[in-house]
Amino acid sequence: MKEFNALLKSVRFDVSREANILLLLLILTDIVFIVLNVIYYFSTRFPISVPASPEETSLVVQTVSFLAVFFSNESFSIAYDLGFAESFQYIKEFWIVCLLLNISKRDKSFLLLLWAILFTFLVLDDSIGLHEISGLYLSQIFAIEPMFGVRSRDIGELLFAAAVGLFFFFPLVTSYLKGDEFAKRVSRFLGVLLFALVLFGVGVDVIHQMAEGRLAQLLGLIEDFGEMIVMSLIVWTAFSFYFSKELESKVFIRHTVEPDRKD
Repeated sequence: MKEFNALLKSVRFDVSREANILLLLLILTDIVFIVLNVIYYFSTRFPISVPASPEETSLVVQTVSFLAVFFSNESFSIAYDLGFAESFQYIKEFWIVCLLLNISKRDKSFLLLLWAILFTFLVLDDSIGLHEISGLYLSQIFAIEPMFGVRSRDIGELLFAAAVGLFFFFPLVTSYLKGDEFAKRVSRFLGVLLFALVLFGVGVDVIHQMAEGRLAQLLGLIEDFGEMIVMSLIVWTAFSFYFSKELESKVFIRHTVEPDRKD
């Protein structure tokens, strides 16, 4: 909480207001996708057939029937790959990469560049299902057997996630120790939010695969909605730091001091 309060204090009043409006819009959009997912669920579980003779039915019945068929489209499911909610996640990840690349350029920070590369990997992973492909491949190569109700491919995905985490962990830690205070503050925020993202995307997902029935459906909803909210918070964080007075002061000092040194 102290870190987030410090972030708010480091952002100008007008920009902070804009950042908070952005966060509100992102979360409201996430909630809309959840509502659409619920409508999709009931449309598929309790289908309503289209009247054979529309002229013999009331306008209300025709409208309800049309909406039931319309919302039964899989694209309204938050779990459907390349669906509306999933595509919005890709857009948020793309915004995060763009913001972090700009922040790293303005701050001349290799640490923040590594974060941008990490989120670029997440975009590619989500869009092409790299963790799913790799998880299946690893489960076949190492002949992994299902354990504790967890599928072998899910165990393979955990191994892949651990390998990727280690791949980025050591360069991030090394760069963090050498980075400036601004880059370290950004990294602390991103680190906490990335942990929350992994908690929902990996931790809850494993429990979700072990569960059955309505509990599995509830856990699946918690997993997807949690990832959506966390990703919205990461967009808000990157946006807020991009317009922070601290970064603007560093850029201003660099632009005023470096020309003087050259002269």
